[in-house]
Amino acid sequence: MTFCFLLKPPVPVKRWEGILDATKETPICTQRNPYIHQKEIAGQEDCLYLNVYTPKIPKNNDRGELLPVMVFFHGGGWMCGDSRTLMYGPEYLLDRDVVYVAPNYRLGPLGFLSTQDEQCPGNNGLKDQQEALRWIQKNIHSFGGNNESVTLFGESAGGASVHYHMLSPTSAGLFHKAISQSGTALVPWAEAPPGEARKQALRLAKLLDCPPAPSKKLIDCLRTRSDYDIINTEFSFYVMSHNFLTFYEWDYDPMTPFKAVVEPDLPGAFLVKSPREIPDAPTVPWMTGLTKNEGCLKSVWITANASKFDEFAGAFDAIAPITFYYENAADVDFVTQFLRDKYLNGRKGVLTAEEMDGILDVGVCHADDLMHLFPIYFLEKEFTKKDEEISQLIVDLWTNFATSGDPNKPLKISTKWEPLTDPNKMEKLDIGSDLIMSKYLASRARVWDDLPLWHKKPQHRFKDEL
Repeated sequence: MTFCFLLKPPVPVKRWEGILDATKETPICTQRNPYIHQKEIAGQEDCLYLNVYTPKIPKNNDRGELLPVMVFFHGGGWMCGDSRTLMYGPEYLLDRDVVYVAPNYRLGPLGFLSTQDEQCPGNNGLKDQQEALRWIQKNIHSFGGNNESVTLFGESAGGASVHYHMLSPTSAGLFHKAISQSGTALVPWAEAPPGEARKQALRLAKLLDCPPAPSKKLIDCLRTRSDYDIINTEFSFYVMSHNFLTFYEWDYDPMTPFKAVVEPDLPGAFLVKSPREIPDAPTVPWMTGLTKNEGCLKSVWITANASKFDEFAGAFDAIAPITFYYENAADVDFVTQFLRDKYLNGRKGVLTAEEMDGILDVGVCHADDLMHLFPIYFLEKEFTKKDEEISQLIVDLWTNFATSGDPNKPLKISTKWEPLTDPNKMEKLDIGSDLIMSKYLASRARVWDDLPLWHKKPQHRFKDEL
């Protein structure tokens, strides 16, 4: 798309002369992957590209029947990830006659630093996504796509990104349907609490020997540092934020030190109110959900390593607020004791890994649903026939929704996915060996509703698919 300027919003790509060779993978955005405890930094600042996949290119400017467009925002805690074919290839989706687009966007402090003033308002990574959507509106017809039928979908931080575009007035009209998988703008890790973004900017400045004030001098100084220098501070960030010298070495929490943030109400602002303070968001059809065992992405890794588990259990009071995202709760100690009582049977002694393994059930982990939407070439075990059927079903549901706004058509689904129209009668579709409409687990939700968490404010009034 365009070369991005350090800590600034993206700018539209300029016209070029001749033919652009777009057949090769483009660079990823500068990052270090915390999920695999990556030590090396990868990528480059010039990374704002998108991949476009289409079943056919219109010939001789004959648009014919334009196809629905599906735009995927990758996950990775806004810290890592990319749109490359190896992870998010088009094979399954293109079988259903859609045009598939996967953009890159800036990550970590390069994409989400904010001084909470006009010098660096924040949300540049989300603005990168928005610029990609503008490009799609102008150009997707050249690839056989219909710019009046654009569906956003994303997983984890990508799912939260999708939801943020639903809430941002500046994204209105750039898309028409939305799917959030395992992430929304309402989860605690998706929005910086008041004052946090500014504090993180000051910490970053200290690590890079930049002045803390005024903001202009801070940002001007950071712009003299390379993107690799900035990303290289991330390990130090966890130490400074939580005084936990060994924490990041055995786990990747806190996963998102740089989050989406409420910006000053200035021209070009992406978000000027907290998601919890926007009572009526622009209405577009929305599918949202989660996997059955989201937490096993973390729990399996911890319980599989006895020494790491001992560290976790032995320092539970310090680690739990970070791992469960309630470090800004009104009463942290109360919530910690609640978690002990609820999940660790109130024990204050150190549990063994064997005991904990019996408590935490391994199942369909966070991000496991992606293997049913995109071909994963590095799986150790091949899909069974049943796996393939579930994958085909999920692709049908997603592409049905992108085509018609209803996951039940045009391809026939065995069990009707009922829309949510009454928040007091919430139901969900369980997708597994069978499709089953079941009641939302309201009793479990009430348990968390009773806790003194900082992010508990009036919720939205969306009409959506659950």
